Amino acid sequence: MNAKAMKGEGIMLTQQMDRYIENGMLAQRTAGRGCDAEKAAMHSAEQRLRQLNIVKGRLEDSRREYSELKDKGIAALKRHDASMVSLIKTGMRLSPEEVHAVQLNMLRQRISADKYELKKMNSALRALETDPFFGILKQYYEQNLSDTDIAEAMGYDRSTIARHRRRLIKLIAFRLYGSSAAYGTEQQWN
Repeated sequence: MNAKAMKGEGIMLTQQMDRYIENGMLAQRTAGRGCDAEKAAMHSAEQRLRQLNIVKGRLEDSRREYSELKDKGIAALKRHDASMVSLIKTGMRLSPEEVHAVQLNMLRQRISADKYELKKMNSALRALETDPFFGILKQYYEQNLSDTDIAEAMGYDRSTIARHRRRLIKLIAFRLYGSSAAYGTEQQWN
């Protein structure tokens, strides 16, 4: 193959690549595992949205339990003796004060982790509050309404609601996981 033919093929290839990029098909054809990463990020973001109310409830319970353990001291251990079993290995002896300190520390760590999760999710949700379809997320994940019920209340078709919910979840995934959620890889275009 001569240089002129190679150059002509290169130009045709470049034009074809430009068309794929314009149509958004290059990412679909070349991503492979990237599409899986995008789906996984969206699935993970959706799971975190579903569990948001559970995390809020768990945080309240943990705070209550922490204040009870802190206020009542060692006397509260009898009420929480099931959690003592997980602390004590066979043949290991801990004083009640040590068990109390470990339980307080475990609760502090749980509270800290739950607060961090709520902070991340609330930050991602706040970024989308101006979106006209943001209410869909609240209705679907907090009030457990179906797409059909939301569509009837808002005056849209069910498919429109589902499409916008997926779009918002994708934006949340991008906010939580970065470019790997949007493109499937850390950096696809260099």
